[in-house]
Amino acid sequence: MTLLLDTKTLTDCLYAAQAAALRAGNRIMTFFGGVIEPMDKGYGYDKSDLVTKADQEAQEIIEKILINYHPQIGFLAEENGQDQNQGRFEKPYFWSVDPIDGTHAFVQQQNGFAVSIALVANNGEPILGVCYFPAFEKLFYGIKNRGTWVNESRVSLSNLQGDIKILISEAETLPRERNAFFHHLCDTLSHISGINKTKPEMITAPVHKGCMILTEEFPVLYYGVPRGELGVSLWDLSAIAAIIQAAGGYVSDIFGKPLELNRKASTFIHHKGFVFASSKEMGEATVAAFQQFRFKV
Repeated sequence: MTLLLDTKTLTDCLYAAQAAALRAGNRIMTFFGGVIEPMDKGYGYDKSDLVTKADQEAQEIIEKILINYHPQIGFLAEENGQDQNQGRFEKPYFWSVDPIDGTHAFVQQQNGFAVSIALVANNGEPILGVCYFPAFEKLFYGIKNRGTWVNESRVSLSNLQGDIKILISEAETLPRERNAFFHHLCDTLSHISGINKTKPEMITAPVHKGCMILTEEFPVLYYGVPRGELGVSLWDLSAIAAIIQAAGGYVSDIFGKPLELNRKASTFIHHKGFVFASSKEMGEATVAAFQQFRFKV
């Protein structure tokens, strides 16, 4: 059966993803506030990469709803490991799932964790995204060419003015070369018309950072420079890419090209960096700053 993504089918896919995210989020909250014991995933990539029983049970809930939703939609999820079934490459679309983005925040009893689900085309194009923050009861969702919503309120990004908030992790300021690029970028962005100054903010969870672009009343930038086979993965960025693009924001790798959201070589996607911005002007300025800096990839 060929899957045609007409208006009805897309709407049905969105409802399925929303139902999965909400049910998973409700299950996650039964763990929140209690004793949460993290476990090492044992992938051999990053010893700080943790999983909890809440991650596992949330993914099981999502799988029951989505994994057999349509025979032409594959399934990729974080807790299945880095070397999981490659069947998604044989299908026109696949679900990209992170049952808890921000597990460290969750373990530390902080609120900035989310369920993240995206529908991605075989060529890596994000079609729709759903991100649910159960501690805040906030549901972000967007569909290509149709728009983005936070709960029931539609969100549209434009050329906001004021101070730029740059959302980064500590890894983007270390070692010295990354720190030098950060200061070069701040200087570049300060020359954009209507921008007063730049303000960095350290936040770890990718989905939390991405969704802040949609909720702040001033310009927001979230970026990452190339880091090889480490850093964020496909399931970290797929949903926020769909949601931000649908809201009119800017999404690309650090070279200004589309993100490889169905990468075959690895599920890691930090190899070419990434840029998420409130506006095209700010996104393109970030790409230009990287090219001018001659960063050693």
